[in-house]
Amino acid sequence: MIVVLGDTLQCLGALQFDPAALLLTDTAGRYTDAAVIGLNATSATTRRAFKTAMRRQAQASVAVCKHWTTLRHIMVIVDAAASLADEEVLDQCDIAAEATHRMIEQICGIYVVITYIVVTGCDDPRLLAHRVRCRADQIPATDAYSAVHWREIAQSSIQHVTADRYL
Repeated sequence: MIVVLGDTLQCLGALQFDPAALLLTDTAGRYTDAAVIGLNATSATTRRAFKTAMRRQAQASVAVCKHWTTLRHIMVIVDAAASLADEEVLDQCDIAAEATHRMIEQICGIYVVITYIVVTGCDDPRLLAHRVRCRADQIPATDAYSAVHWREIAQSSIQHVTADRYL
């Protein structure tokens, strides 16, 4: 099961109604192997503010792992300010993904695949939900952490995009 947490983002609407997804209030006693965390970072209009938001999210993800100890995947869905350069946003998300993965291993002692997905400009919430479900079903093997942009995964699965970078 996938638990949906964090900020309400329009692009996550399709996922919230998916049978494989649970809202926070529905998780009692359910095995949860993936968490999807919405992060509305549109108010972080400077590079420094965005870095701070990413750092806070990394710390919040550790708390999520402490609560749901069966997680294999955490996907942070990031809606960034349009004023920030896409490359900078993706770089900061990649740094945050690595830091999140490392902190979870050190603090929680578990291996969780961390994926930051920048959804600024996402125009197909159903496809996004499909990509997230496929990522949640993926066996944690090829990559420990990654950051991808909506434009990349609109054309190919998250697994293919991250595998291409790994190789």
